[in-house]
Amino acid sequence: AVFPGEDSYWDRLAIGRAAQLGTSNANPIVYVPGSIGCSVDTSLTYGEFDLEFFATLTNEALTRGGRKAAGQTFVDVGSGCGRLVFAAAALWPTLDRCIGIEVVELLHTLALEATPRAKSELELVNCDVQQQQPEVHLVCEDALQGLARLAGGVA
Repeated sequence: AVFPGEDSYWDRLAIGRAAQLGTSNANPIVYVPGSIGCSVDTSLTYGEFDLEFFATLTNEALTRGGRKAAGQTFVDVGSGCGRLVFAAAALWPTLDRCIGIEVVELLHTLALEATPRAKSELELVNCDVQQQQPEVHLVCEDALQGLARLAGGVA
């Protein structure tokens, strides 16, 4: 599995919580813009979607009004470890791109570490139908900067 069981969920949750609360050392991993007060960054909250709910909700968004998923771009702002980015690529192989934007470096690193396993599993999932696979991009930056760059493509 790309993202092993419940133990790894709690590890990812702890990383997200540490980012939200900051650390007491000289190099905090908290993202300062958006914070209120000096103790909690309210712009950072880590959680994970139920994959079945995600699939239902995203399919509705992608196909609303008779549209097709083919050629569209999926963007997950606050993508954490990339779980939903890889799920979108597996569920909708005709998407053009699946992009994850995450500001917490440790969560972004988990996504990068999962990428080879995820791409291997995507090939297995999509090999029977001989379909294209969406480009998967994971970036570690502020969401507003990342979204602004999307207009001109992903570097």
